[in-house]
Amino acid sequence: AELDVPRMQVYVEALVMEVTLSKSLDFGINWKASGASNNNRVITGGFPTGGSFDTASAAAASGGANLGYLNANTISIGGKDYYSFGAFINASKGDTDVNILANPQVLMMNNEEAVLNVSSNIPIGTKTVTDANQLTTTQFEFKDVGTKITIKPQISGADSIRLQISQESSQVSTESVLTQQAITTYKRELKTSVVAGNDEIVVLGGLIDEKRNRSESKIPGFGDLPLIGWMFGTKSSSVNKTNLLLFIRPTIIRSQKDLIRVTTRARTRYEELKTDNNVTEKVLKDLNLSPPSSIGDQIPEGTLEPAD
Repeated sequence: AELDVPRMQVYVEALVMEVTLSKSLDFGINWKASGASNNNRVITGGFPTGGSFDTASAAAASGGANLGYLNANTISIGGKDYYSFGAFINASKGDTDVNILANPQVLMMNNEEAVLNVSSNIPIGTKTVTDANQLTTTQFEFKDVGTKITIKPQISGADSIRLQISQESSQVSTESVLTQQAITTYKRELKTSVVAGNDEIVVLGGLIDEKRNRSESKIPGFGDLPLIGWMFGTKSSSVNKTNLLLFIRPTIIRSQKDLIRVTTRARTRYEELKTDNNVTEKVLKDLNLSPPSSIGDQIPEGTLEPAD
């Protein structure tokens, strides 16, 4: 009889996004943490019970690890509460200081590893060979650049899930010399284990990237004059810091009803995005959704409603 009992599954929604550090401060997000799980919140840090802190100090203290915990059904940003994971995505997608890198969802068996890979396979020159006829050829190797998340869930107890998470986000450096032999990539990597409640959101972050930009402009001729040339030009420098954040919401699937509920939730969000006049094709691409043929497309008959 025990062989007839279906294995439980876990449905995981992930959101990988970059937020400028200054914007993180403007958001005024209060990450809280405690030493125990209560009130439908998820522990992801070891900060004093009931304490609050801003993202800048949290990122520095965490050293690339988890930041804190969030309410199960709400995320508060700038004094506004967003009552679902999808609502948070909708709120952030139109902000120029927020870049959604990936928003994958996957259904996996309990105790089985799943890999979410949203990347491009780019060629990188490794060796240049010149033959006797002075003909030069370049040998290439291909490298994945993008976002890769590995998750292994383990259901423990009635409503808690242990998640082994490994995340790697890589990009081609904008400072790379545009030659086949000089492409430079950089990556940010995170590996951790957390315990989350069923259908609750876990946030991981603190992977900060810093870019320094310097520019100079001057009036031709006058700007090169000795001693007084500085009067005919300007110099500017800026430092851009981005914080890589990973949001994960695991949901335990015990029955067909649970599977229908999460499927309905995903399809409902898709329909809402498809008819949102403010959603651009770029945002839809970031969310792994096909652009609608027309922004004014209407939801067909039989509109899906969130299941109880």
